[in-house]
Amino acid sequence: MDFSVIVPCFNNEPYLARCLNALCTQTWAKGGYEMILIDNNSTDRSVEIARGFSEVTVLAEEIQSSYAARNRGVRQAKGEVLVFTDSDCEVCPTWLEEMARAFGSPGTGLVLGGRRHAKESFALAMAADYEAQKVDYICTQRDKNLYYGYTNNMAVRRGVFERCGPFLQVARGGDTVFVSRVVDAFGAESVRYADKAQLRHLEIDRLSDWYRKMGTYGRSSRRYGQWSPSRPLGAGQRFEIFRRTVVCNRYSWPRALSLAALLAIGVAAFGLGRMLPPMRQKAAGPS
Repeated sequence: MDFSVIVPCFNNEPYLARCLNALCTQTWAKGGYEMILIDNNSTDRSVEIARGFSEVTVLAEEIQSSYAARNRGVRQAKGEVLVFTDSDCEVCPTWLEEMARAFGSPGTGLVLGGRRHAKESFALAMAADYEAQKVDYICTQRDKNLYYGYTNNMAVRRGVFERCGPFLQVARGGDTVFVSRVVDAFGAESVRYADKAQLRHLEIDRLSDWYRKMGTYGRSSRRYGQWSPSRPLGAGQRFEIFRRTVVCNRYSWPRALSLAALLAIGVAAFGLGRMLPPMRQKAAGPS
């Protein structure tokens, strides 16, 4: 299986070297994958850093959208499987091996990998545990309206992308719209979660960063709803994911109560985001 790893980049100088070093030191055979970085109008040293990695092909995309940058990378890519991550993420050494293992399951067209945070603090570790259970829950319930996506850890067969792509070139939510298209075209069973294909989101190293992301997701969800049927989880579904998180990770009662409090604030941040005016964004170019 040949991979094309596609990385959009906009002013990520603090994290980029760690991102590319992790990609260049994969346990997957060197000749079995290519790496493509697409600069999206960076004004810092990102391009200079990227060109310091001889294995990385550096392209440019003038349309200011990470999804436009990803679409540019896809047009250059030669691999059988397109794999996406972000320039502020650090993948684990066996990332591509785990992706390949996930595609070994018959009918799998798209894989979402596991995500942790820059620091495994008490609170952020619980948040990551819950998020992992949430994606696993959604991918096993087969409810088409629950599916969402994240392109900082996603892999898709080229044939699936050619049918369901390109990405909608908006500020946020293009990944969820794309996953909805895949589910509609190939069925919910075509999407699989592979927790061991993990990365660390280097931008999130404090709980406040995570809450800020929840607010951003809430705000953007109002906008991409016009293109995707994806809807937020209900209270009963959130409780079931909470229960699974506690049981699967063998949380003590004090830790379980801490998780409940953390999630309550997260839900409030998401809800507050949905109350704010939608982010101004329109499709640019291919849709």
